[in-house]
Amino acid sequence: MMTRIHRIFVHLMLGSAICCSVETVGQDFEISAGIGFPDVPNVGLKILNETVSFGFAYGFVPNNDIRTINLDLGFFYGKQAKNAEARKSVFRTVFTHYREETERRIFNHSYLTFRVGWNYFFTSQFGLNLEGGISVEVGENIISKDGTVPTNFNFVYDNVFPSLSIRFFYRI
Repeated sequence: MMTRIHRIFVHLMLGSAICCSVETVGQDFEISAGIGFPDVPNVGLKILNETVSFGFAYGFVPNNDIRTINLDLGFFYGKQAKNAEARKSVFRTVFTHYREETERRIFNHSYLTFRVGWNYFFTSQFGLNLEGGISVEVGENIISKDGTVPTNFNFVYDNVFPSLSIRFFYRI
């Protein structure tokens, strides 16, 4: 069941990416680095135009076995920034796959996050993005390495928690 849910989200995001990439031929790309929860420290790439963005980010915790893969779809709204030809406000949906490996277990979690954020432009290309919202855990799989019976939930909707993100970005 969990793999089916993952496939549905990935197909929706990839479909959105194709639509967005067709619409943004000759438009902007964004390179970013930031930190968030549940996305951990990450680096990413986005394709964007005036109203829509699609992005991919890879997150990792140095000196630890925590990794994340993030797919996001954002919609810009509101007024344009004073020193850039872009809108300041964004609504973003992020699908995060979180994996942590310890000596005894492998933890796999999937989150669906809804955030509202603001872009602050220092120049017309360089800026800071602040976002906040809620995350919902939509999948959990714990694999035991030592032969004990793991706690294994395939599909849950009972974990809702706040989500925050801060990123520096550069638009090409």
